[in-house]
Amino acid sequence: MSKSFLEVVEEALKDVEEVDVFQLKKSFDDNEDFLLIDTRETEEWNLSRIPNATHISKGLIEKVLDVSVPDRNKKIVLYCQSGFRSVLACESIKRLGYNDVSSLKGGIAEWQNSGFDLEI
Repeated sequence: MSKSFLEVVEEALKDVEEVDVFQLKKSFDDNEDFLLIDTRETEEWNLSRIPNATHISKGLIEKVLDVSVPDRNKKIVLYCQSGFRSVLACESIKRLGYNDVSSLKGGIAEWQNSGFDLEI
C-alpha cells in the first residue's frame, strides 16, 4: 500500500523529536553547544536562513554528515521550510547513529512568523 508524503512524515514523527522556535531561540540565548542544519535546497538557502545555520541539503545529509560531524552525540537541530523534510532527514540520520537529533517544528517559516531574525 502506498503512502502520501504527509503519512510518511507522520510515521517518522513517532521516532523524531521536535523543538519549537521558542526552544531554539532559548538554545541560542543560553549559548548552548549545538549544530543547526538547514536541510533545504541551495536555492532556498541562498534566499535566507536562520543565523548560525550550516547548510547540508536533505539529499546529501547522510553522505556528508558522518564526515562533517563525526561525534554521534553532538546535539543537532535540523530545519527546512515548514518542518516536514527536516523530520525525514532526522529519521535518516538517527539510523546513522546520531543520538541527539531534533527537527524544528514549522521550520524557517515559523521562525520568521514568530518575528525572529533571518540572514539574507
